[in-house]
Amino acid sequence: MGENTLGLVANFGDLRGDVTEDEVGRALYGPFDQDLTTIYNAMAWFVLEEIANRYSDFAFETDED
Repeated sequence: MGENTLGLVANFGDLRGDVTEDEVGRALYGPFDQDLTTIYNAMAWFVLEEIANRYSDFAFETDED
């Protein structure tokens, strides 16, 4: 997509403009930091949406057979 991983995460909907790439890097690669909870929550939400989408796709494919 032409963007680095930290920049991609920093531009997630709710994070856009509120966090820096450095903060995202600290959240991804550093020890837990209470000040980065917004980033942790955004990443958890993203993972939940991806799992739900994949499950939905799987369930829909199974129903067609």
